[in-house]
Amino acid sequence: MHSLTRPWVASVLWLLAACAPSSVQQTLRAAPLAYEQPRGPSLIDASQPAARDAAVAVADASADAAMNSGVDVTVAPPTLADALARYELDSERPWRQVVYSWTPRARAQILAADRVLLVAKASSGNYQSPFSRLLLRLRSRSDLVGTTARTLLSDPAMSRYRYAWASSFPTARGFQGRSYGTALVRVSLRPDALWLVLDPTDARVFWLVDSENRQIPIERFAAVQQRVAGVFHRRGRPEVIHAFREYILCNNAAVASWEVGTATVMADMDAEAVVVDRAIAALAAAPSLRAPSGAVTEHAWRFESGESLRLYQRWMRTMATAAPHYAFRHENLLWVADALSKRDRSVVIAP
Repeated sequence: MHSLTRPWVASVLWLLAACAPSSVQQTLRAAPLAYEQPRGPSLIDASQPAARDAAVAVADASADAAMNSGVDVTVAPPTLADALARYELDSERPWRQVVYSWTPRARAQILAADRVLLVAKASSGNYQSPFSRLLLRLRSRSDLVGTTARTLLSDPAMSRYRYAWASSFPTARGFQGRSYGTALVRVSLRPDALWLVLDPTDARVFWLVDSENRQIPIERFAAVQQRVAGVFHRRGRPEVIHAFREYILCNNAAVASWEVGTATVMADMDAEAVVVDRAIAALAAAPSLRAPSGAVTEHAWRFESGESLRLYQRWMRTMATAAPHYAFRHENLLWVADALSKRDRSVVIAP
């Protein structure tokens, strides 16, 4: 449960109340005790209008008070901005040593039994991912791009995949109504691992990055292939409906360890859940912080020094997709929090 009686939430509302006209101060100071905000879809369920209306009333009162007092509610609270910064990912600097992959509970049980981390192939099942479709399109090229695509499709050491991201909450809801699962796999790479970047809109198409995010030309791929952990795949509009980016692990030789359901995995998820809770509280207190409808925000994935970002853009920096159901809006974040709370704890696989 997200209770507005939490001390840090109360502090935010107290600050807003302190700036508000006297006519709304009493309402705002009572707000932390006015209602308890449930997780997940229940808040926006039409069968619970009283809880929904109470939530909206308190949030609107807080926002109105702040705006009437001259407080700039579009500026991110520093503590929340700092917390989100830990999970931001610059598409031009994508190297990560630890990535996370959701999987169904049944698949986690199989993982516990056979210890085979990478299983999917380009032709697995009835669904063909955008990554697989792109490789199939590129493999006919006669240059190094084609050679690399063919390696990723057919080399026994590189052609089984696991899709992942840099943290768990940006993919917790799944995509287009399809859940990725409730068990989380934490994968740690060797310190000398490389990522292969794939962007069909770039003239190079493929290039490598090392742990310092130094770019290495694709001509070096064959010489360093054993160190290549996988692919950082990024796609933008208009080629796809919603811009997205993802990691695809494809080389066991570059993996140092992996684990499921351990204390380390749970601690990582707990830390992320706290950040999501803070963001929910910020939106409840000041709805104007939300992402505008139709906002184009994926440009935030390429960082510019000194740029000033609003909170919804900082949230976008953590995301794997620009799909609207992950936009910085109150109802979306409640779904994310709900997904994190329903994580599977029954399967534990030590590294």
